[in-house]
Amino acid sequence: MSEKEFFIKPIFTARLSPEEQQLVQESIIDMFYRYTTKQETELFFPFVLSTRDIKAIAAQVRKQNQPAADADIQLEAERKRTAELELQIKELTKQKEVKELENQVKNLSDDGKAS
Repeated sequence: MSEKEFFIKPIFTARLSPEEQQLVQESIIDMFYRYTTKQETELFFPFVLSTRDIKAIAAQVRKQNQPAADADIQLEAERKRTAELELQIKELTKQKEVKELENQVKNLSDDGKAS
């Protein structure tokens, strides 16, 4: 098996369409770019991506897998939900105060009619 056949063979086993197989050049066949986190191993097939693109994707996934980043996202979501609930409470309090004032006015007008 020649060196060229060795590098090109994974392309045909990757079930790529003929158009995609023609796009692949030997220079971008690094086989797999692999990195490991504590949670998982991600495999990327660089048949149509450059090494720079693969590294950017890997960095993005690595950041997403960080518990601190996940905690920050959850904390931000909780802050937004808390702010929404506070606004709802204020609105309900205003509605209650308006109803109480309407009842007082009604009672005063009823008392005025009764006199």
